[in-house]
Amino acid sequence: MNAPQDTWSEDDTVLLYTCKTIDALRFGGDLPPLIPVPFRLQSGTNGVLDEVYLQGAFQTLIFKPYREPDRSGRSLFTKFLYYTTPAWILGEKLKDLLKKASYDGWAPAMGGQLFYSNYGAYLLQQGDRIPSFISWNAIQAAHLEDQGVLEITTVGAAGQETHFRVITDWAELMFLTWACLYMPHHPQLTTLGWIPADFEAKLRARGWYETSGLARIRSNFARGIVRPQELTSTWTDAAPATPGVPAEPSSLVESGGPVWDPETQSWR
Repeated sequence: MNAPQDTWSEDDTVLLYTCKTIDALRFGGDLPPLIPVPFRLQSGTNGVLDEVYLQGAFQTLIFKPYREPDRSGRSLFTKFLYYTTPAWILGEKLKDLLKKASYDGWAPAMGGQLFYSNYGAYLLQQGDRIPSFISWNAIQAAHLEDQGVLEITTVGAAGQETHFRVITDWAELMFLTWACLYMPHHPQLTTLGWIPADFEAKLRARGWYETSGLARIRSNFARGIVRPQELTSTWTDAAPATPGVPAEPSSLVESGGPVWDPETQSWR
């Protein structure tokens, strides 16, 4: 069989990991191994301690409608950050998204490492020791503005509303987790609007579609079979899913993220 002619990107690898993770959450399957973290984790209402499965770089943006723009339409601060922050800190993808996002009134707020967990997302800013925490339950509205860009509105304990964007590889996974739990009829969830038009074709061309998790997600979500359930550490007790994540090159490997090993049929 001839090799596929299309180009498999790092974004495709991230989406495939997202499909496998959400497939395991909703329908039972293997999850990545736990990631040890140097900070205190949240506890659920049942007393079960939170668990972290994935991590990656992030950048948050806040909307500043009254910024003083330069001639290009970007704020001087955003322009300074874009041109002075090394790619090895933000990553090329984050820098590209930051460049695009800086044109429409959104300004950088904080950046560092994001940790995806059962109960929410931990945002550890570079240089800090204690992360900010976004509980899935605290998110009142969310939508995917672009691939890798999640726009969120949260409400704090005192009732204060916060509106911001998170740029991260795991934006789609964060959105799916929240929507499955608290907004199962969100249009981007039920119409599979988070999947790029050519992603399924790439999976089929490589023979990965049936084992990617996307087939089961599409089949169930298209029929409206979305059953919200509380996330708990019992994820790890789910029955193993059919493996299917490819061994494609990805910076996730270099950054220490989990990788599916087709030889051992497990995450490593």
